[in-house]
Amino acid sequence: MTEMHESPGTVGYDDDAGFDDVVTPETTWPKVIGVFSLVYAMTGMLCITAITISTLFLSAIMMQMGGMDIEIPLAVQAMTAAMGTLTVIVGVVMMVGAVGLLRRRRSGVKWLKRWSILRLVLLFIGIGLTFATGPTQMDFQRQMVDARNDAMIENDRPDLVQEKSDEQIWNQILLQTAIFTGLYAIYPVFLGLFLSRRSIADEVDSWG
Repeated sequence: MTEMHESPGTVGYDDDAGFDDVVTPETTWPKVIGVFSLVYAMTGMLCITAITISTLFLSAIMMQMGGMDIEIPLAVQAMTAAMGTLTVIVGVVMMVGAVGLLRRRRSGVKWLKRWSILRLVLLFIGIGLTFATGPTQMDFQRQMVDARNDAMIENDRPDLVQEKSDEQIWNQILLQTAIFTGLYAIYPVFLGLFLSRRSIADEVDSWG
């Protein structure tokens, strides 16, 4: 029989009582990251789908309506379609991981780690395609400026667009690529590093 100790104003306790029955508060990071990742994936998939459709179909229609007789180069269309498709596929991977994380499943963390790697690989592929299609993109931008200026002249409007040199156009393309690549790399880098922490890995190992 265990000995009980009591003192005035205190609750009695058992000398042999352990801490095995103490309930550890449930961590909130799986819910926070799971919800954010789910919203991130859905928003990204919607945006890339809209951009792809706009580039492949709407942009050409809008330019013709604006009096600019110009077609988007096939290389740009192919790159947009390929990157759009791959981004949607990677977005599905993220959604699977996010749902698994919300359910506190170890598989959810594995899927999100895979997404982090795939997303970074996709960014590097995008950089490579930018360099591969650089001359085509530069020529397309020059055609757009010329077509717009021709439309302005036909409508007796003096606000012509100043033409840029090849170096200026290329530097602008590189700057835009660097900015968007850096922004898109923030979350996959953070997520990959966060989920690889020892404390997180130990907690995940205790899940079902």
